[in-house]
Amino acid sequence: MRKLNLLSMCFVLMVMLSCNHKPKASVIEENADSLSETIKIAAPSSNTRTFVNRKDSGDLVVFTPIYNTVDLVCGKRPSKDTDMSVSYCAEAAFTGEYLDSFAHRNVAGNHVSGGIFYRGYVAKTNTGAFVWYQGKWKFLYDSYASELRKAEKHRGMGFGQNMIIYNGRVMPRFRKDKPLNIYRALCELDGKLCIVEAKQALAYSEFVEKLANLKVKYALYLDMGSGWNYSWYRDSVGIVHEIHPIKPWSKYQTNWIVFKK
Repeated sequence: MRKLNLLSMCFVLMVMLSCNHKPKASVIEENADSLSETIKIAAPSSNTRTFVNRKDSGDLVVFTPIYNTVDLVCGKRPSKDTDMSVSYCAEAAFTGEYLDSFAHRNVAGNHVSGGIFYRGYVAKTNTGAFVWYQGKWKFLYDSYASELRKAEKHRGMGFGQNMIIYNGRVMPRFRKDKPLNIYRALCELDGKLCIVEAKQALAYSEFVEKLANLKVKYALYLDMGSGWNYSWYRDSVGIVHEIHPIKPWSKYQTNWIVFKK
C-alpha cells in the first residue's frame, strides 16, 4: 500500500511539474504584448524621435524642424551639448554693434523673447516680422507692433526682419547682389515652418528667385554672414550637426530663433 501511495505521489508531482514548465500560449501572448508596449515607450517611433528633416532641393537646403514650441533666445546661444530639447538654432534678427556684453537695445527692432517684450534699435530694413504664440505662427508685413504685444500677452515670441516673400509675392529687395553670400530665410512651405538655405555663395537676387521657384508662401530673412551664419540642428537620431564653422566674431551674435521639442 505504501509503495502504491509513493507511486501515486510521484505521478502527481510529475504532472504538476509538466504543467508549470511554461506558461500557456495565451499567457505568452499577453506578456509579448506588454513587452512590445514597453519597448514602444522606451524607444519612440522614428517620427517621435525626429528633430529636423533635411532635404536638398537643387541649390537650396530645406530644414524642417519637428517641434512643440518656438522661441527667440537672446544673450546666450543655446548649447548643443546641454540644451537637449532644442532641435534647430540660428541667428534671427540683425545685431547693431560689436558689443562685449549683451543688450536688448543692440537687437534690430522690438522683439519678444520668452514671453517678454523688449525694445531694440530702429531698423529700416525690418519690413516684416514673425510671431509665434498659442501654438500658431504669423508672418507679418509692414505693421506688426500690435502682434508683438499679443505675443507678449500669450507668452510667445516675435522679432522683426526683412520680408523677402509675402503671401507668395516677392517683395522689394533690400540689398545688392554683391558681395556673394550664403543666404538663409525662415519660410512657410506647404503649410510647414522651415528654414531654407543656399548651398553655396550666390547673388542675393538669385537666392530670392530660387525661393520663389521653390513656391514658398512666406520668406523672412535671417541674419547671415561669416561668423553670423553659425547654427546647428539635431538629425533624426538626435546627432548634432553644426552649419558653418564658429568664427571669432560669432561671439557677437545676440539672438537666435529656436525650435524646441
